[in-house]
Amino acid sequence: MRFQAAIQKYNEEYAKKPMQYKKSVRKKMKTMGYIPTFRDIKGVPKFHSKKQGKLSYTTNQTNGNIKIRQENGECFLCIPKFKEGISMILHRDVPADGVIKKATVKREGTRYMVSLSIDYPFKVPQLQEDLSPDDVIGLDYSQEQLYVDSNGHIAGYTRYHKIIENRQR
Repeated sequence: MRFQAAIQKYNEEYAKKPMQYKKSVRKKMKTMGYIPTFRDIKGVPKFHSKKQGKLSYTTNQTNGNIKIRQENGECFLCIPKFKEGISMILHRDVPADGVIKKATVKREGTRYMVSLSIDYPFKVPQLQEDLSPDDVIGLDYSQEQLYVDSNGHIAGYTRYHKIIENRQR
């Protein structure tokens, strides 16, 4: 019953048009007195899987419909199915000049993970024109040490490299 009260409150306060239920659910409500749940609301994203166990929902950027909003120290991801925003934790800052191209929401057990595909300009560093021969180093393959550079330094590999040396041959 709490769910029904929440839907009614949402319809009164926030919704431009009231939430609608799926056609099959409306029919069940009329005939059998079925009480709808969150999954019965029309417009809630469905998690599809090509293979069993991988539940994901992907949406593409169209006219700025995917954006990250920050309010009072919290981050919200706004996607077409959740325009008011979903609270989230950013583990890496998004580049300021980047454009979000795609968002994939993946469900792993009870947790939800969001993967964002971001397009941003990358500046290629300029190549050095005036190099002296002392600044250039050459690497050669070595069976025992894997490589030796032109100055005679070797790769100081650990004990594991010595153990698998026979298998490498």
